[in-house]
Amino acid sequence: MGWRVQYALTLVVDVIVRLVVEAGSVGSRVVGGIGTVHGAAYAAPERVVQASGLTKRHWGRWDCDMKKTFIALIACGSIVAGIAVRPAYSSEVHSDVMTLGRAEKILTVDNSKVIVELMNEIKRGGSQELVYLVHDLWAEREVKYPAVAWNVIRTPRVRIELANVLVQAHNNQMIAIDLGEIRQFVREILAGSHEGAKRTAVLTLGLLNSREYVDEQDITVLRDIAMEENPHTFRAAVIALAKICGAVADQAMSELRSSVKKAEYEDFVQLPITELAPFRSCDKD
Repeated sequence: MGWRVQYALTLVVDVIVRLVVEAGSVGSRVVGGIGTVHGAAYAAPERVVQASGLTKRHWGRWDCDMKKTFIALIACGSIVAGIAVRPAYSSEVHSDVMTLGRAEKILTVDNSKVIVELMNEIKRGGSQELVYLVHDLWAEREVKYPAVAWNVIRTPRVRIELANVLVQAHNNQMIAIDLGEIRQFVREILAGSHEGAKRTAVLTLGLLNSREYVDEQDITVLRDIAMEENPHTFRAAVIALAKICGAVADQAMSELRSSVKKAEYEDFVQLPITELAPFRSCDKD
């Protein structure tokens, strides 16, 4: 290997180190920034060649393999930076006791995955003040929380998680909310193209149909989604349907059980209701 190539490789390592440091400095934004850093991989080797003095003849032989190597190193560096940054927020999300202050801090992170983790943590045992915080987010009270990453909160993926938290809290009598607005939003998600939000939307639609109020249209929607046998939503739709009480839901479940075509779903859909939905409200009496 010639000295110019060795020198160029040294410059590559230097670029990687600087990119990792820069990625680490932006906190959770490293995940969203990976695409930008990765995209720069094709431009960076050109600068390395200019600095090292490699001729076009050298570059012609080195171009293809070097670009591939550079991209791989960039990806590795991005992962390292992500590992260095993410635990700080993960420890906040998965702390023993989620406080209002911790939650508000996490909500400033420009990363939907971190905020979804926070919503899941609140579902597992959030206090009433955290439920009220989620309600404020749902109502988009931006003036009250100016530091929140509202661009993330308004995405369908996060907003459906807010809806899910609120419906569960409503069913547990932790908060009184207008379910009509949430039901409309859930139906819009299910009818739209936001695939990443549909599984939670399906589960939320099931939660909306407690024994206090069952919407037969929702039952039809859940049955039809399950009948599509989409791997992303099938099990969620079956569970959501199983949680709904009443003859209409039971009939829909019966129709579903007799119509499933894919072998990998047959055993699941035939499970007893008590296993699919062990805590459904109509079985508590």
